[in-house]
Amino acid sequence: EALLKLLARSREVPVVVDFWAHWFAPCIKELPALASLPERLRDRKDVTLLSFNVTDEAKTLEAFVRDKKIAFPVYRADTLTGPYELTVFPTKLVIDMRGAGRANPGVVRFRREGPVTVEGIEARVAELLAEKP
Repeated sequence: EALLKLLARSREVPVVVDFWAHWFAPCIKELPALASLPERLRDRKDVTLLSFNVTDEAKTLEAFVRDKKIAFPVYRADTLTGPYELTVFPTKLVIDMRGAGRANPGVVRFRREGPVTVEGIEARVAELLAEKP
């Protein structure tokens, strides 16, 4: 419920969501490139990034984040694997929160299971922002 509220606070802009696990090699392989995304998006007001870890215990995740010097917030999100039908990691979603409300909780406009480049994510966001909500 808290994670869904976090998504809800990101109203009116597209949200890039990254679901990952520290034990899965493809997630770790894309981590260095993905680490640049929060910095690239830092000054933008038209898109938000949320990094959601799944399946890892809190202490394991904390140690991993500290060891890898991950500089952006990472939230534990096991409760979202069902609602977003997650079976493959990493999974990226771009959720269009523009016009979201009780009747419209946001629309998944892009879904990629497996690694994706930062440039690929940015291209999907640019396409979405070019459309009228």
